[in-house]
Amino acid sequence: MPLWSLSWPPRSAEPLLGIDMGPSQACLLACARASPLGRIEQCAVLAVPADGLHEGRIQQFELMAQTLQQLVASAGGGRRIALALPEAAWQQDVDLPAGLPPWAWRRWLVAQAEQLAQTPADALVWCTEPLRAFPLRLRLTVRSLEEVQDWQGLAEAAGLDLVLLDDRQRVMHLALRALAEPPAAPAMWVLAEAEHERCVIHRWAPGLAHEQRSWTGASVPLDSDPWVWPAGGALAGTPEACQFWGPRLAAELGGAWPVLDPWPRLSWRAGLTPPSEMGCPLVALGLSLRAWRP
Repeated sequence: MPLWSLSWPPRSAEPLLGIDMGPSQACLLACARASPLGRIEQCAVLAVPADGLHEGRIQQFELMAQTLQQLVASAGGGRRIALALPEAAWQQDVDLPAGLPPWAWRRWLVAQAEQLAQTPADALVWCTEPLRAFPLRLRLTVRSLEEVQDWQGLAEAAGLDLVLLDDRQRVMHLALRALAEPPAAPAMWVLAEAEHERCVIHRWAPGLAHEQRSWTGASVPLDSDPWVWPAGGALAGTPEACQFWGPRLAAELGGAWPVLDPWPRLSWRAGLTPPSEMGCPLVALGLSLRAWRP
């Protein structure tokens, strides 16, 4: 049961290309540490082949590898990339038993991962993220080994060096925190991620696991879902998706849902401007910031 990387990527003079391979488009951002938030040095967006991805799994492997190659080339090249894995298959917050010696932590966590996924350890990968130091609480995220190997193989087929695999929701949260001005203290964050055929509402709260709900129908299933739907939050996505979902969020859930515009907070290399069709690439931004942010 190997672990995928949630640690800082290895230091290098070459840029870290943060790449979000979404269901409809692929986005790339690379930042230089020219300010607390960084300066955008490379930027590109490219349409993803129809049915290239399905529920986060790669379906058209060769076409997706070609798309990845073309995206990097259109941004000016590079080899070191960071990719985001789709929403986690299994996730749970765990408290390490009192008195458990550090040398026994890994074995205990492996047992927790197997129990959570109901799958043998040799078919899984897992990672942990600290939530609280005393007593120690960790967020345990577990995925199938096959899923992670698919994304590793995609980078290899594209001739690129995959130096970081991170969780999609985690880097979105990192980007939101980085864009807050002044820098925000731990608080509730609500983000509506607008896509072509669905809207995913994310919620992060201090000390709790990330939560999300998908909205694909004509109205939010308020009665059938016990989740408390938030009234208001930020809206992110392509301009077309935000235009479609914004009024529906306001009508069904109430509150304000302003479109998140990260570009005024970011500095840009001379001569480089954001593509109009890119929208708000929080995942790509969060991945590129991982070059120096935990």
